[in-house]
Amino acid sequence: MVKKAGIGDLEMELVNYIAENGPVRVREAVSEFGEERGLARATVVTMLDRLCKKSVLTRSKKDKFYMYELKVPLYQILKKSMNTFFQKTLGGSISPLVTYLSQEREYSDEEIQELKEMVNSLEKRQKSKE
Repeated sequence: MVKKAGIGDLEMELVNYIAENGPVRVREAVSEFGEERGLARATVVTMLDRLCKKSVLTRSKKDKFYMYELKVPLYQILKKSMNTFFQKTLGGSISPLVTYLSQEREYSDEEIQELKEMVNSLEKRQKSKE
């Protein structure tokens, strides 16, 4: 599970890159992720090491190269990050999030249907607890 130390924005971008590309070598992370963001090799390596210490990534040696991959599924990492944001930034209140979602942009019919299904699921769970 992800430890208490939070994941920064750039670290989250790196996590997403690794999630999309499978196990990656340092060389790949530097050339495909770091260079397009103007990051030095040492910065990318430091980020990889920190994400290992935060129990987000694992490092293993394959042939002569270290490979980095997610230690837990991406949805668990996102869930932890969202929970931290929800509690720290929104104070646990859902209202600011719903207000933001309703005013920020237009949504497709599919997205609106998905939101309706989530609300229906929430209502069913709430009723089953009563």
